[in-house]
Amino acid sequence: RAPFRPVPMDGAQRRAEFQEYAQRSGVGQIMEALMTNIITEQPEDPIDYMSSFLDAAAGRAPTHSGTRSRSFRNSRGSMSPVPRFSGTPGRRLNVDVTTGEWGVGAGARPGPGLQGPPGIDDSRRSSDAGMMAAEVAKAASMKYFEKCIRTCVKIFATHVAPNYAMPWQRGEESRSTGSGFAVTLPSDGSRRILTNAHCVEHASLVQVRRAGHAQKYVAKIISIGFDLDVAILDVQDPEFWEGLELTAIGAGLPRLTSDVIAVGFPIGGEDVSTTRGVVSRILVGGLTDNLCVQVDSAINPGNSGGPVFDAQGNLAGIAYSGITGANGIGYIIPLPVIHTFLANFERNGKYVGRCTDAFEIQPMESPMLRKKFAMGVKETGVLVTKIPAESPSKGALKEHDILLEIDGVPVANDGTVKLPDCEDTVRVTFSYLVYRTTQDQDIRYSLLREGERMEVTVKAQPQLPLVLPPRQPIQKPSYVLVGGLVFVPLIHAYEGLIPREKIDLALRPPEFPGQQIVILLMVLQSEVNIGYEDVSGVLETCNGEKVKNLKHLNELVQRTEEAELNFRFTSGDLIVLDSKLCAESEQEICDMHRIPHRCSPNL
Repeated sequence: RAPFRPVPMDGAQRRAEFQEYAQRSGVGQIMEALMTNIITEQPEDPIDYMSSFLDAAAGRAPTHSGTRSRSFRNSRGSMSPVPRFSGTPGRRLNVDVTTGEWGVGAGARPGPGLQGPPGIDDSRRSSDAGMMAAEVAKAASMKYFEKCIRTCVKIFATHVAPNYAMPWQRGEESRSTGSGFAVTLPSDGSRRILTNAHCVEHASLVQVRRAGHAQKYVAKIISIGFDLDVAILDVQDPEFWEGLELTAIGAGLPRLTSDVIAVGFPIGGEDVSTTRGVVSRILVGGLTDNLCVQVDSAINPGNSGGPVFDAQGNLAGIAYSGITGANGIGYIIPLPVIHTFLANFERNGKYVGRCTDAFEIQPMESPMLRKKFAMGVKETGVLVTKIPAESPSKGALKEHDILLEIDGVPVANDGTVKLPDCEDTVRVTFSYLVYRTTQDQDIRYSLLREGERMEVTVKAQPQLPLVLPPRQPIQKPSYVLVGGLVFVPLIHAYEGLIPREKIDLALRPPEFPGQQIVILLMVLQSEVNIGYEDVSGVLETCNGEKVKNLKHLNELVQRTEEAELNFRFTSGDLIVLDSKLCAESEQEICDMHRIPHRCSPNL
């Protein structure tokens, strides 16, 4: 899985021999060579020796700490990286742990220069070799995964969430713990910590602690992507990085049924924890509606943000969620999604959101529908039914186009594509081919338009802003208080306060910069607003002038010279207040409800 790197041996020729041997040998042959050398050389530190041997076989740098040069001897005592044995190559090496006798397969001859004692049969030798191989593999695996554990850190976050019910107050302070791990960024080799975005959401303070250590260090959030649930942290204190194992961010996806190990700090204890499982499924979905890998290893609260490794100790992804009430279902963010996040961050200096297609389609599974649009017998695709104004594809695609391919990848009639760069047969929604792109990258759409095949190119872009802000990052609440009426801009936290059709009107690009939908959140009862306690909804005008946003409303109220303030709502309701009485009662209402100011600081 990695280029061969030199290990302490006698001469470049022997290293080259072992490299060639490791490349053409299976696991069984490598274990045979290892067992033979352990028996004949009898090293002082067998575990250290095993790790050095298997490091070389796996193409890793040596991990042993000893100073004695490691030479791999065969049973004749000659210096060689491979055991010399007679018999058919690839058959099992039988070893007697008491005499060092070895042979290949049932009835195999002992190696030259060694004579086996009477009564030692092949079956016993085979059994001894099998147990030895298992112990060797277990010891080497433990050695490798010690590094995986040492790269993991525990995250301590203090959160202050907004208070949307009373926007002039901050939310209750809470604390949580999560996991993260130290990495080397592929672009510049800098040291950073990766974790989940939800682990540090609304964080007023983030601290990290290395596995097996007691000292906590303050960490700063460098970039955060809520739609991918990935965040980058940095620790300024150089002491934190001393001796810390750094994980390389590779590429590719784990194979189905392959082993994975999740490392982190879940509930149930204070120290690092590991859980083992297998890859169950690869899909586009989960909490991020993006490419993710389903595993059956336990992903519990506190595991979020921790690394998940494959059986070779390579990073496979970031643990990020499980399913409440379901056993053996957890999800990890795979390496392709991490690379998309990092490319976005490196290009813009911060994460600005994933690219999106933002158009609606209809499957073409009906033979009659395919016939109507003159599709060939072997042609497959989907029907483009609607292209909203905020779609980056607006102008390039047209309604009733048949989308056949994206970047050369055929689109099936059900809207799925074969997942690129995946060795398994996995199909996902075609939207993932857009999600994985970086901003301004060309996306090639192959189309069937009015019976003619053609190709168009679209620049990949994040979705354009809408009047209704996105759910993430969560907006800090703003407010304006007028005569006990509390006005706020429409955000997702207030969706339940207005009719569904008004929400739909907000799901469109703004007509002018800064456009907001202003709603009446509540009425703080006072003499000035008697009779209006049940009024709510979307504010349309103030004193006859259409309200553009919350700041505009504040300006209209502040500069009015009229005796009355007239607030008309889209529902038809009307609120009329005395301007002078509103100003006189303002301080009394603020003092009564512990409101520091008549409007939020940003206004």
